[in-house]
Amino acid sequence: MKAASSVLAFTLICLCSAAPPTAAESLQPSDKNETKKQPADQRLFLLYALEYLQDKPLPKQPMALRAELEQRRVLAERILEHIRNEQRKKSKPKDAIEVEISEVYEGYMKAIKTSQSETIRLIGLHTKHVKPVLQEIETAKREANAIQQAVAMKALLRGAGAYLGSNSNDPLADGATTAVASLIVDQANANEKIRSRRDMLAQNLDKALASYRTELAAACENIATEHHEAITYKREDTVCLVARLAAKHHWQQRDLPFGEKLEERLRDPFAVMTGIKKRLNDEKDDAQILLKNAKAIVETQRHNVPFADAFKPFRLEFYAFAGELANRSCSLELGDDGFTKAGRPKAAEEASAYWREYQRNLDKGSTPNPNHFRQIVLAKAQSGKAGLREAYGLLQQGGVVPPTARLRQVPAYRQFIPQFEKAWFEQCRRTMPNPYVWFDFARICAQNGDQETAFACLDTAATCRYRNGALALVHADLEPLRRANQKRFDEILERMRLGR
Repeated sequence: MKAASSVLAFTLICLCSAAPPTAAESLQPSDKNETKKQPADQRLFLLYALEYLQDKPLPKQPMALRAELEQRRVLAERILEHIRNEQRKKSKPKDAIEVEISEVYEGYMKAIKTSQSETIRLIGLHTKHVKPVLQEIETAKREANAIQQAVAMKALLRGAGAYLGSNSNDPLADGATTAVASLIVDQANANEKIRSRRDMLAQNLDKALASYRTELAAACENIATEHHEAITYKREDTVCLVARLAAKHHWQQRDLPFGEKLEERLRDPFAVMTGIKKRLNDEKDDAQILLKNAKAIVETQRHNVPFADAFKPFRLEFYAFAGELANRSCSLELGDDGFTKAGRPKAAEEASAYWREYQRNLDKGSTPNPNHFRQIVLAKAQSGKAGLREAYGLLQQGGVVPPTARLRQVPAYRQFIPQFEKAWFEQCRRTMPNPYVWFDFARICAQNGDQETAFACLDTAATCRYRNGALALVHADLEPLRRANQKRFDEILERMRLGR
């Protein structure tokens, strides 16, 4: 990155040497409000976006890696299509910088497709290492059942033979004694054989899993490294493109794009977001600071992200981050009193507005990811009593509240509902494994009078390894559950404490 910045600085000096700025101009932009007045330069944003995607780490898990690469591929295709459409609309000759930017994105797309092919091979490692052993284990289970049946049949035949050939006064007792003795001896031998096979297969599975994890980790690391190398080979070309834009617009020193100091990159919304994330990681949470940063994120997004539909995914990211910050601000104000606290948090209106904008920018037919769904529901719940009811409605629409909730008091269905709802929440847990999601859902359901769903959500949070039992013990939102069934509540708290 430093090398890239040096190339850019040198290029800018050469390009701007014909008209050197005055001392005053070198310290400030030519217009103090230039950044706000000027619409976002689409070409510059495309380069910033590419740098952001280049520096964004890839997941280490194969399925998450495949999903992330697919998401990036779709985004790159969308941007390329937008650039081509823009070029077709223009009557004047093609913009040389836009042409080069599209070439850079095509190289990025090629790198993504290569990484996707590697990821598919990576997922196949499970088939190579683990699947054969799992198949052998299934075969062993069938063989064990067959052995047990053979032992029982053998004992039965021996008992029948003893019964038929007995000369005593009680042939039935002779037959039964023979059958039981045969069963005991043969069962012991069979159990030893089954146990030996099971232990051997367990060792084989451990070895297969160890080999799989080792090769998996190495392969994931190689994919990430190769992907990063493939998409950064044109970084200096990208820097030169930015330098040409800077010279064309007569940007001054403090406007310098791709500078080393994030706070100097006034037109880069990704730099603003990265800087805020870094500061928040280094500082203690404060409701006012969180709200201030949320507003700053939305402001930089409005001024620097182009309005075209191709850039919707980026707007979603900014609104989602701002919405999360505003929700955190609300949570800090509410504290352990939760939704029962009188009055609205200061950030409630902003949180609701940001998540509305998020939903407005979703593509038709798209749905929020589980974490964003949780944040949307929280924004509603934290906005007051009416919002709390709306939040419960969203849980019903989102399939968190099972469809059998209204039938729990109907005698004809009561005996079937627990088994159905257990399977329902098990499926939901696989979709949303974040324990904090389920803790928040339990609070919302409890405050809306749906205690059974609230208990199920709290139990799912414990299954997902929610550890903060101390908070659950005193949180005001869960008071209806403590009053309804203290024993059941304590059992869930114990599972949280034990981590199972």
